[in-house]
Amino acid sequence: MADYIATHSAPGRGGAPKTQDSQERRWRLHIAPHLGRLPLRSIVAADLCALTTKLESTVSSVDHQRGVLSELSSILEAAVDDKRLARNPIEREEGPHGGSAPS
Repeated sequence: MADYIATHSAPGRGGAPKTQDSQERRWRLHIAPHLGRLPLRSIVAADLCALTTKLESTVSSVDHQRGVLSELSSILEAAVDDKRLARNPIEREEGPHGGSAPS
């Protein structure tokens, strides 16, 4: 996943400076440590569940947790648009823990 980010969809490339900074931090601090080493096409629901569990235990703000998952969903959706994924693994009727997927 880190290779895709580096060459195609780096968080923080667009938008206002504050937005760019937030996107880059979400990637660097929360997404990359857990999913960055995985090939994009190998990311499955279990990986998303593990990330969600980690966020729930380390990030006190539910809004920040949602922001991280939303950022991840945007990255994966960009990969779908780029034809690197057939579908966004985070986009399901129900989220990784049975709740609603991030919006």
